[in-house]
Amino acid sequence: MKKTLLALTLVAACVSAFAQGKVSFGNDSLHFYTLGTVLPGDTAGLIPVSPLASGRTLQATLYAGATATSLSLQTTLVLDVAGWLTDGRQINRNVILSAGIPGAALANFQIVLTDTGATLPGTINNTTLLTSALFGATGYFGTSGAFTATPGGSLTYPGLVPGGPAASTWGPGALTVNAVPEPTSMVLAGLGAASLLLFRRRK
Repeated sequence: MKKTLLALTLVAACVSAFAQGKVSFGNDSLHFYTLGTVLPGDTAGLIPVSPLASGRTLQATLYAGATATSLSLQTTLVLDVAGWLTDGRQINRNVILSAGIPGAALANFQIVLTDTGATLPGTINNTTLLTSALFGATGYFGTSGAFTATPGGSLTYPGLVPGGPAASTWGPGALTVNAVPEPTSMVLAGLGAASLLLFRRRK
């Protein structure tokens, strides 16, 4: 009797694991990670193995959800020596998606790159514009934008890049990460804009 119960428990666990979606989290040469505007010491272009010259270490975070309005954090990969294939290309990491994101059914995704000091929210909304402030990013921030793909439903982990079995809609082009403006710079920009408005009204 005990053996039967153990066997049934194992079967149930396997069935639930097969029901959950599976993806290979990575990028390719059409979706390189690049630096746009940079902090002092860093250079624009393909992101090299971090930590960067400025001392920042970057991380790539995968969000996924069955609906576009609620994507949950699935995994985070620190882009250090162990996290890179080559400059601009992270390693591929197999991910079993959280419950509620079944395999073989269209799902919503977004990839976010930040510095490791960022605070990652547990859920995001794919229909609103993500900002560095939402993530508490103080060094760098970038996102792939919203896209859809079909996770694997059995033993396969299809890649999130287009052209594979996941039928991903992640558009071609670099995922560009930009330096986050310092609060003082933002205040100065705001004061400059306000003074321009006042000056224009006086005329």
